Amino acid sequence: MNRYLILKMTNSYIWYNETDGVDIDRTNLPMNFMTFSYDRPIYWKARMERFHKDSKVLQVEIVGYNENDLNQFKDQQPKELIEGLEFIPRDNGELFIWDKLEPQLISYTKSKLTNHKKETYTPENPFDSTLTTTYTQRSNETTKPTQREQTLDLSLKKEFSEVTIVLGGVRFEHHISIASKKVDFLIPNSHLLPEFDHIKFWFAKRLGVKKIPIKVHIKFKDGEITEVVAKSNLIDRIDEKLIHGVKVDRTMGLRKKLTTGTVDQSMFTAEEFFGSDQEEPNLGNVFGQTDKDLLDLFLENSDIRNRKELIYLSGKLHSSNHELRFTNHPHFGFIFFVEGKTENHFIWELLNSNATYIWSFDKYTGTNERHYQRMQEILNVILESGRENYKRAYRTQIQDQDLKFNHVKHQNKNSSLIDSFPLWKHRVEELII
Repeated sequence: MNRYLILKMTNSYIWYNETDGVDIDRTNLPMNFMTFSYDRPIYWKARMERFHKDSKVLQVEIVGYNENDLNQFKDQQPKELIEGLEFIPRDNGELFIWDKLEPQLISYTKSKLTNHKKETYTPENPFDSTLTTTYTQRSNETTKPTQREQTLDLSLKKEFSEVTIVLGGVRFEHHISIASKKVDFLIPNSHLLPEFDHIKFWFAKRLGVKKIPIKVHIKFKDGEITEVVAKSNLIDRIDEKLIHGVKVDRTMGLRKKLTTGTVDQSMFTAEEFFGSDQEEPNLGNVFGQTDKDLLDLFLENSDIRNRKELIYLSGKLHSSNHELRFTNHPHFGFIFFVEGKTENHFIWELLNSNATYIWSFDKYTGTNERHYQRMQEILNVILESGRENYKRAYRTQIQDQDLKFNHVKHQNKNSSLIDSFPLWKHRVEELII
């Protein structure tokens, strides 16, 4: 069995792992006559001699003053609760090796730290509160008590589900044993907004991690927390560029979900588009994207065959008084609203289709709201029967004879010698005048 223990020494606490330890007042170290340096962490190696179950005091002997096996320190877990540490002297009666101890101190009274008598530390009389009281009483005769400061540094990992994105940072709680309570921490990042908390999954996916590595620094004075600092290099990576990437990822991800056929609705506004996620229906339009923002995003981040046509329809023809609609069946596309002199036109352009579809309604027959309802009904018919069957039904006067329907093919689209766009543009403009 490993009888050796790595201890992290501070002026107010002795740690036996990163989160657990013993208050300095529950040891027999003469702290009123010495002060550890704050410049660097101090780790001692101690041999465990005896554990007193009744008082929960562990007797140890110091065998090393400059230990660097921090893996052992991090993994140490006591089998029973330790409430006190009693440091016993070596065979020569000395508690410390002075040449090893002195470099670790910034102040001391040497006469009080050397020439200890072995009989002062008897195994039959294990450490209890009276020993600390004795040191305190002796010290009060010559030394004014000082406030004890302590620092704690921890390395944590938190799931994204365990943190909350707030205005200006990431907030989380962690239980600190020495404080016997949960402590609230904030990792600052000025790019973050509260609404991003609803889409933490997309941040985790963009960053390519499941857990956030965090460094925590805590200061104590007389056992009370005076300062907490939390930092994470991962959270520092979140900037405007990464947030834009999250926006793209989420929008394109929703588009893929919509094409699975699990959603009955086939025509969406921008707000309805973002509320159509059946897995997370309440997330909504987190980035406040408009219909034009969505179209621009698809044009920038998709391999689109009909890019020229979409840019023309959205910029030259689509009415600024009407919101652009989106379709998900049979393919992802856009419904543009064009106001003509005597007719209102709905133009359906898919990302990579071979034709543009145009429906024309008499401006003075029915309301715009009713025309949008009819378009939803028409798209549902196409969803059920397909575009070719719909065109056949219209030609044979079975379907939608109270309105005009036309389609304009993208001829010579793949030709490197012929620019098909002018011909397509001329034909569309003829139909909507």
